[in-house]
Amino acid sequence: MRVLVATGLEELDGSISDELSSRDIEVVGECYYREGLLSLAKDRGADVVILSPHLPGWTDMVELVRELRMAGLRVVLLPGRRDDGEALDLARKGVALGVYDLVWDPVSPAAVINRVLNPATLADAGVEPDEAAVGKMMGEEVKVKKAGLLGKLNQLRPSSINQADKPEREKMQVGNDPEQEESTPGGEDAVEPGYKPPQDTGCGIPVLNKVVLGTPKALLGLGSEQLEEWFQGVFDGVLEVIHASRTPEDFKEAVENSAPDIAVLMRTGPAGGIADAHKLAALAVTRVPAVLFIAGELDDIGKKMVEAAASAGVRHILTCPPGGFVSGEELVFLVNSLIRELKTIQTEPATAVQKTKPKEKPRKSGRRERKLRFALPGISVKESVPLEEETREDEAEKDKTLHDVPGKNPASIVPGGLFAVVSPWRPGLAGRIAAQAARMFAATENEVAFICAAKESTGAVWLDVSDEELIMCDWRVPGSAVPLVRDRLKLWPVDPAKDLDCGRDGVIELIKQARRTAVYTVVDFGGDVNLAGKAVFLGRSVVMCVVPGGDTVELKTAMLWYRQLKEGRENVVAGIDLRGSPPVVPEQLDPVLTIRHNPADALSEALVQGAEGEFYWERMRSIAKKQTG
Repeated sequence: MRVLVATGLEELDGSISDELSSRDIEVVGECYYREGLLSLAKDRGADVVILSPHLPGWTDMVELVRELRMAGLRVVLLPGRRDDGEALDLARKGVALGVYDLVWDPVSPAAVINRVLNPATLADAGVEPDEAAVGKMMGEEVKVKKAGLLGKLNQLRPSSINQADKPEREKMQVGNDPEQEESTPGGEDAVEPGYKPPQDTGCGIPVLNKVVLGTPKALLGLGSEQLEEWFQGVFDGVLEVIHASRTPEDFKEAVENSAPDIAVLMRTGPAGGIADAHKLAALAVTRVPAVLFIAGELDDIGKKMVEAAASAGVRHILTCPPGGFVSGEELVFLVNSLIRELKTIQTEPATAVQKTKPKEKPRKSGRRERKLRFALPGISVKESVPLEEETREDEAEKDKTLHDVPGKNPASIVPGGLFAVVSPWRPGLAGRIAAQAARMFAATENEVAFICAAKESTGAVWLDVSDEELIMCDWRVPGSAVPLVRDRLKLWPVDPAKDLDCGRDGVIELIKQARRTAVYTVVDFGGDVNLAGKAVFLGRSVVMCVVPGGDTVELKTAMLWYRQLKEGRENVVAGIDLRGSPPVVPEQLDPVLTIRHNPADALSEALVQGAEGEFYWERMRSIAKKQTG
């Protein structure tokens, strides 16, 4: 067991660490701020995190707990006093995320150690999980509709149901007990004419009696944009995802109005899910030929959900033992089986003697499959790929070096990624480099977002934004005309002449907002190393720290900041400004960008565009070629 301590209380941290070490339990470190917790836990290989809301930082505690659980980490939570409303609310949301190890105030090192050594169950937690709040939080993560991959998901929202003229027994509510409904399967008042519910064949695959025309249609209740995107990418060409629901009411409407052939629902947890998923599965089984319910871990709540869904006739339920995970391979296999069954029913009458048919191979979409990893509660899509045979292209991919394969080098800037530049001592240089990067990315004819994130940022000036536009489009000023659109560039400029603070939280939120539609995002952090440190933890981000090489004192100080920013992270790279200095690079620095004359020209030579839209560092490619011979 490897434990990371992060309570924000120095004396308590020390006592817990000493006591754990005396019991031969490895303490991998202590964390002092929320934003670095997840990265530190991963870097140190922690299994358990001891967490308290006293830990300083801007990240929301529930969101932090969710991220830790998604990473597969066990959390021992110190929420506060049981009679404190905020502490109780945090505990209830934590329990909904699978955190049962609670230690209430007054906290003692002995109580924390006992909970670390003796994992709790739901009954031990003594708190009712607030699944509705967690599900709502996940449903509101992305409020802006995205084009591209999820475009048709969001464009096919069903119209509202008018139930005023429907028979009373058709008005099934999510909160009702499915067993209390007495609608007869196949009855004209209950379901569409000619439809029969799935019948078990004895091998776990139901006989789907509804005739399916064309590509099977899927309704998702996964509650996560990332999972929805993964699902559509994996089954592209063999399934049509017609809708993705985030709320029970929306899911019911889609069942009634969209006529899906397959419904896939997941229990709420940090990876996603939808509230009352087991009740929705019970509702869907009377309308949808195939229903798959991902229940995950069979804890106390999971067992009750599985029993309720199974008693209502749901035949396909994915589960795992307590502490385990449902793998993506299981999910892909089962959905592929349902797809094959649907196609079989489509081409052969149900009364005919069915012949053994070879397994159909899903059609490749032509793009690389995304491999995602999720965890909790007991729900994990681990390195999942569709069940397909390897092609010649796949074999050729294996022969490529790390720097030849797009997206596999953390220092490469990939579509959907972020490139941030910070230059302590010379903040204007960061703007010069960032502006050139924006021009290079825009030359790919993709949308680029450019954000000036420090009050001394000069990136907008380097992009030829006029003085009048700087005055009118300074995003820090309420009511300003932002973003400023220049062809494929969307700019959030600051006027360096104004002494206005950007605000740390405001900058991060602005970056997240801009990334929703941009293919590439560029951020000019000026000389703000601390704020640049927050960008390191954003997904698919590359942060460059440019140090001065001409002054010994400046270089020494900047190197301290760079090492603090780097801390072994592969997505942090270095640049050095040697203009007017001897061509000597410090031994401890391995820069991907060396500036001897024009910074823009230096970046153009150092950053090379790959075949699939990624930009890699030429120096790293050269090193990789030398290492591989």
